[in-house]
Amino acid sequence: MDLSGFDFGRDYFELFGQPRLFAIDPTALDTRYRELQGLYHPDRHAGGEARDRRLAVQASAWVNEGYQTLRDPARRARYLLELAGVSFDDERDTTSDTDFLMRQLELRETLEATADAENPLAALEVLMSGLREDCELLFEHFNEAYTVGELDDAKRAVLQLRFYARLLNEADQMAERLEDQDA
Repeated sequence: MDLSGFDFGRDYFELFGQPRLFAIDPTALDTRYRELQGLYHPDRHAGGEARDRRLAVQASAWVNEGYQTLRDPARRARYLLELAGVSFDDERDTTSDTDFLMRQLELRETLEATADAENPLAALEVLMSGLREDCELLFEHFNEAYTVGELDDAKRAVLQLRFYARLLNEADQMAERLEDQDA
């Protein structure tokens, strides 16, 4: 197969045949991912020319990155904004919403307090369930703001989601430590 026709200029939505929207069809995404991997996986081109092997590695990496970006709603939201010209500075972009800052403090205190709860794993699960619900609300808010073109508001939702992702990761790590202690 000639890989010279692989277009690295297409955005991930085009590559996966999805409309450039926050809501995607996950079944179609998975199906298209398997099709693309079937076409461009480096193992399929192992006996080809060096140029084709190199292009297969690059195409496969592009397909994998696109799949991971579209599959993860937080990454998909950020990608949509970047396609719309919104830039992110991961070192400097923060939210200055005082209500959200207070919510962050409350959630961090709650996470720290779970270690001292009578049943820390149960307390942690309650916290994580609430965090996931908050994320779903933020995804809805992002989608509404993005859909009507309020990109600054949509960006604020993405920045808030970044906090939730970190906190959920910390909660996961705490759960693993607690489970290891119980084992």
